[in-house]
Amino acid sequence: MRHSCFSHSTQPILWMISSVFFFAVSVIFIRLLSQHIHPFQIVFFRNFTGIFVMLPVIAIEGGYKAFYTPKIKLHIIRAILAFISLICWYTAIAHIPLAEATTISFMTPIFATFGAIVFLNEKNNFYKWMAIFTGFLGILITLQPGLKIINPYSFLVIIFAILVAFSSIILKKLSKIHSSSINVSYTLIFVTPLSFLIALPFWETISPKIIPWLITLSVASILGHICFNKALAEGDISIVLPFDYLKLPLIAILSYFLFQEETGYLSWLGSLLIFGGSCYIAHQSTTMKK
Repeated sequence: MRHSCFSHSTQPILWMISSVFFFAVSVIFIRLLSQHIHPFQIVFFRNFTGIFVMLPVIAIEGGYKAFYTPKIKLHIIRAILAFISLICWYTAIAHIPLAEATTISFMTPIFATFGAIVFLNEKNNFYKWMAIFTGFLGILITLQPGLKIINPYSFLVIIFAILVAFSSIILKKLSKIHSSSINVSYTLIFVTPLSFLIALPFWETISPKIIPWLITLSVASILGHICFNKALAEGDISIVLPFDYLKLPLIAILSYFLFQEETGYLSWLGSLLIFGGSCYIAHQSTTMKK
């Protein structure tokens, strides 16, 4: 009995930690691949190979019958958001420090809360607005306007976080109809042709040595997405979300040894503020559900 209880409570945390690992792998390979081909081309191959990665999963879940949906418009809207967000994220990863990009991406739950309040009339209070303000303050500390020249590519990460926030709102509705793997597959099917069209003007010959890198990126990205969705679906968000912030120290360590990128103390301070705001919002979300 104790064993089953332990497994039930720790499994969502293990899903989240797994997603952190796969996220770190995908970010490292995006940076490595961007040294050989254009980020738009990386986005295409990530989605194209992702379709083949998902085929066995789709077969297990019932084949084409599992794709029946009364919400095709929502899938299309989410795919468009995913397409633009991937373009922004992959381009930014190629040009700015990985730890900085990771820190700014933590704003996603804060942007989602802000959007829910403004566009969905979600209930709010003083403390929730303070959490949002704290998150924005964290971004300012991370970017350090006035103290250094802001890399314009940093704004692409902000756009990425906003788009992912709105996509997550749509995903909540779709998750009531489909499994996470089917939702991922729908996105891949719609995003692949779009990413092919935008990659064409920047197309470069693929070296055989980077093909395993492309496959690794695709597998890591998809598995990370699935693990993250499972963590949120099976666990208390206020418990599992803090483990998502293991991304920063892991990315900081890897980027230091692989790319000689140092993470300044202001970046750590900014991430701490964003972390605090996001965790409070997660706690409030759980409390309201109960």
